[in-house]
Amino acid sequence: MRLRALRTSAVTILLELAATTFMKLAVNRPAYLIGVYAGYGLCFSLFPLALKRLPLSIAYATWSGVGTAASVAIGALFFGEKITFIKLLWISLIVAGVVGLNF
Repeated sequence: MRLRALRTSAVTILLELAATTFMKLAVNRPAYLIGVYAGYGLCFSLFPLALKRLPLSIAYATWSGVGTAASVAIGALFFGEKITFIKLLWISLIVAGVVGLNF
C-alpha cells in the first residue's frame, strides 16, 4: 500500500510540474491556462490519496522539494534560465532537508 502512495505522490509531482510549466507558457499564450487549471486541479485532487499512507511532513516536503529542484531544471532546459552555483547550493540544501526529514 505504501508503494501505491509513493506512485500517487510521484504523479502529483509530475502534474504540479506540468501545471507550473504551462503557467510559464501561458504568459505568451493564454490557451495554456487550461493546462495550468487541469494540472493543479488533478494534482490537488490526488495528493490527499497519497496522504492516506504517507505522513504529511514527509509527503509535502518531498513534493515541494522535488518540484522546486525540477522546476529549476525545466527553467534551464526549456526557457534558457541560468543555473548558478548559488542556485545549486540552495537547491542542495532543500534536497538535504527533504532527505533529513525521511530519517
